[in-house]
Formats: sequence, structure tokens, C-alpha cells
Amino acid sequence: MEMLKLFFAGIVVGIANVIPGVSGGTMAVILGVYDHLISIISFNIKKIFADWKFWLPLGIGMAAGILLFSKFVNFLFERYPVYTCFFFAGLIVGSLPMIYKRCVNAEQNQKLPSVGVCVCIIAAFALMIFLALFNQESLSEGAAYTELTLSLGIKLLAGGALAAIAMIIPGISGSFLMLVLGIYATIIAAVADLNIMIMLPVAAGVVIGLFSGAGLVRVLMAKIPYHTYGVILGLIAGSILAVVPAKECAALISSGSAPVPLVVLISLVCFAAGFALAFCQKPENAHSAE
Repeated sequence: MEMLKLFFAGIVVGIANVIPGVSGGTMAVILGVYDHLISIISFNIKKIFADWKFWLPLGIGMAAGILLFSKFVNFLFERYPVYTCFFFAGLIVGSLPMIYKRCVNAEQNQKLPSVGVCVCIIAAFALMIFLALFNQESLSEGAAYTELTLSLGIKLLAGGALAAIAMIIPGISGSFLMLVLGIYATIIAAVADLNIMIMLPVAAGVVIGLFSGAGLVRVLMAKIPYHTYGVILGLIAGSILAVVPAKECAALISSGSAPVPLVVLISLVCFAAGFALAFCQKPENAHSAE
């Protein structure tokens, strides 16, 4: 029975890892498997062998959740790119208050982030705005990459590693980071179509990120948690520009396939739904989870 519970918990965490703005780490905390999972991926060989009854059903469930939900997300990207992008934008905006709270030292009755944390927020925000302006590729356009090249392979490897590190932190979405890096739609399409050549460098990056990043994340969260979350907040806030589907909106409106008021209404509803889903997530204390 316990292994069955872990399997379904893995499905929930896997689905959460597919949705940009929704944190698989947060879901792991809520489901009570976060601490155990972190201790295993900290590369404790003895613990890995001893706890196979924990990580095996959890891992199978995560893989099932990712595979099944990726097909659905890929379908949405192909059929309804504008509304899907607005839903993801809502998820991102809705997650900002939860991350902001972690930038403030509540134990010292702070109501605003410190100067150092504000510098981290502004610097990370400026970096993401620069990257968004530099990379004009839209979210849905990323699905066009189906052939593996050297440059794409390096990008997928690095993106997989960074996303895996992000997945370790409760409240932070690894798939969202993939979205910001411009590889999310490519990976979703690859998983949905079982494109092994595209999936291999991503999988290698995820493994590298998980086992090398677990220790780094624990150190950062222990030593400078508020500055770390300040960087995370700036990255997330600054990435919204890359998610807004301006090109897709223009194409949809110019095609005349739907009245403009209807497009606006559905887009707002999708944005609100995404915002509500992220905003209503339980604000788990990541520091205690370490």
C-alpha cells in the first residue's frame, strides 16, 4: 500500500514538473516526500540501495506523470498556442507573491527585502529582460526543433541541468526555467513523440543537475536563503516578457478566425485560471525542508 501511495505521489510530482510555474518541489513537500528525496539525490550510495522501495515507485510515478501530461500540453501548444501561453503567464505571475515572501526575513519582522536582496532581484530581473529581448523566439515556436544539432544538444544538456537544480527548490519550477531558456516546447514535443535523440541530452543534464546541484542548493539555502530567493524572484518576474504570445495573438487576430473580444475574453480567463492555480498553492517553508 505504501508503494502504491508513493507511485501516485510520483504522478502528482511528475505532472507538476511539466507545468511551468508549478513547482514539483512544492508538491513533494506537500506530499511529505521532499526530505527523503533530497537525502537520496545528495548521492548517498548506501541510502540509494537501502531505500529502493521509496525511490523506485516514486520515480516510476514521476515518469508516468511526465509522459502522460506532456502529450496533453503538446496538444494544447499545437491547437491553442495563445490561450496556453496566457495560462502559463498566469501561473508565473501567480507564483510571484509566494517567492517574494521568501525574500523577506519574517523572523526579524522585516516587511521589505534587505538592500542586498533588492540588488539580487533587480540584477536577475534585468538579466531576464535582456535575454528575452535578445531571444525573440516565442514559446510555441520552440516546438519546431525536432532534429538534434550540436548547438541544440549543448543547450538541452545545460538547460536540463539547470532545470533539475531548480526542481530541487520548493516553490521553483524547473519546467518554467526550461521555458525561459527557450527549450520547453521542444522538450514537451520530444517527450510526447518519444524523440529519443532530443530526450537523451536533456536526461543527461537532469541527472548531472540533480546529483551535483543538491549539495549546492542546500548550502545556498542554509547560508544565504533570502538572497537566493531574491535571484529566483528576479528571474521569474523578468521572464514574463518571454512568455507573452505577442506573435501568436497578432496571427490569430489577423486570421479573423475568432472575434477580437472573444480572443481577449478567453485569454483573460486562461490567465486568471493559471494565476489562481499558482497563487493558491500552499506556501511551504522551503528553509525548514532543507
